[in-house]
Amino acid sequence: MEDDIRDAVLALIALRAEREVRILAGEFARAASEDREGLLAALEFQRWLAESCRNASNLSELPIVTGSASAPEQSATVVGSDEPKS
Repeated sequence: MEDDIRDAVLALIALRAEREVRILAGEFARAASEDREGLLAALEFQRWLAESCRNASNLSELPIVTGSASAPEQSATVVGSDEPKS
């Protein structure tokens, strides 16, 4: 049970980080040259975070997390698990 919760949290963090990578990549493409260094640092951090979460998980693939990644106060549902999540 604790491992399932841990994996769900890691999946949610990875999901948010991957979403942020996509957003930052779009901003980087349009950014002025003086802003690119900061955006690149943020991109590298978010990629590292997503990869670290995947590597720390006990699962070969992280579970699919449904719900709003931008609203942490809302509950998330883990799909593909044997036990219901609350």
